[in-house]
Amino acid sequence: MGENASSPTQVYIIRTPRSGSGVFERARRNLASSIKELLMDVLAVDLGASNGRGIVGRYDENKKSLSLHEVHRFENEPVKLGDYLYWDFPYLFRQIKIALLNAKNEGFDVKSIAVDTWGVDYGLIDKNAQLISNPINYRDDRSTKGLEKLLSMYSKEDLKKRTYMNSESYNTVNQLLFESNIDLGEKMLFMPDLFTYFLSGESVCEYSMASTSQLVDYDNLDWNWKFIDELGLNKKIFTEITKPMQVAGKLKKEIADEIGIEQIDVVSITGHDTHLALNSVPSEADDFLFVATGTWIIIGSKQKKPVYNESLVKFDLSNEGGTYPDVNILKNHVGLWLMQRTKKYFNDRGDDIGFSEMIDLGEKSKLDSLIDIADPRFFGMGKMPELIADYLKETGQEPAETVGDYVRVIERSLAKKIAETIANIETTVDKTYEEVYMFGGGLRDRLLKGFIEEFSGKKIIEGVIEGTATGNVLEQLMSLGVIDDSQRVEIIKGMNL
Repeated sequence: MGENASSPTQVYIIRTPRSGSGVFERARRNLASSIKELLMDVLAVDLGASNGRGIVGRYDENKKSLSLHEVHRFENEPVKLGDYLYWDFPYLFRQIKIALLNAKNEGFDVKSIAVDTWGVDYGLIDKNAQLISNPINYRDDRSTKGLEKLLSMYSKEDLKKRTYMNSESYNTVNQLLFESNIDLGEKMLFMPDLFTYFLSGESVCEYSMASTSQLVDYDNLDWNWKFIDELGLNKKIFTEITKPMQVAGKLKKEIADEIGIEQIDVVSITGHDTHLALNSVPSEADDFLFVATGTWIIIGSKQKKPVYNESLVKFDLSNEGGTYPDVNILKNHVGLWLMQRTKKYFNDRGDDIGFSEMIDLGEKSKLDSLIDIADPRFFGMGKMPELIADYLKETGQEPAETVGDYVRVIERSLAKKIAETIANIETTVDKTYEEVYMFGGGLRDRLLKGFIEEFSGKKIIEGVIEGTATGNVLEQLMSLGVIDDSQRVEIIKGMNL
């Protein structure tokens, strides 16, 4: 099915009848039907920690080409209710149905759907197959309390040996230590799997998402049962870890009837958005350096097996499951969250400012002050410019006075941390890279890209801005047998990068 110079060209000829408009109309309809059969539409739901998109991927079998069409975009804001910070799961599920409806109304013949999200968060299903409560956001205070409890039981060094991962507050294990409903749960479903469950009625526990829990045994590609036992967690909620790129089931009849579509396939893909996006990188190499840019910035090296050595410990790097059975070496940093919160701060004050304008202003600033983006104060929901101002004052640096100053401080600080992490990864895997693949929303940020190249000395190879959605679509097409992995890179190169 791969495209090459000798691929036959399919030509459709309609012989116009000498008489009888009915014959002509049937021929026209037959042509339209034949062309439509060469098109495959799938719906990718790419759900991030601040917004979500419904994107139809249309694969043209004749041209061997892929195009993306956004049919729905929506906000994803956590809700503080009582003592907890929740994700609004019913609202998000409704947005998925709206995306399906919009795709139908815009003339797409969607054959399958798949959902990807951020990592770590989950929902618990009870014995009646119902969601016990809305999923709690990883930024909730219980995550920090959970980490404190975990570190009172084990040292960081011991945890790294047991899990091959860095102990971060947002890891699922910390949430489970303060999960009040854990004994009521029959199964734990990570966010993409939770949507799959309520779309199809079938449950999966996809590998890349399970790996964000810090509870996976990478050597055996299974749960770390010994660690789970020691923590006293409810073992029955941990269902069998599953491979991605499989059809989980059909869309529930009541949902299909509500929207007015067929019962399409619901596909389980590599659910963690960052690792899914690696499938949109135009490289066939088994080992390459990447920077994923979004609310979080993730710097990593694609690997086949976990790495554990002194450098992994020293630099606080983690192993994390990618597309089964890959294990990637990486570091998570707060990312464009800093820009998002800064934009919100100034807009709340009455300034109508967008990201493009912020970048323009940042380019005009000459301020060289820096913040440590790993400082915990920048992780939360605070007023970002005020937090930055406090940090600069505490560290005796020149203050930021304009929007452009704040943007430049953020962008340079992000780039400096990215460059440091790249150097740490190279030491850990004992390899020097000449280039780094970059994908995600940061590709629109020329200021950030310039600073990354300046600080790191690496050439940036640009991937797809909608890297995660592209990976989502490609995995669906592979799951359905429409394409195979050997065609993936050529399809990506043929897209408008």
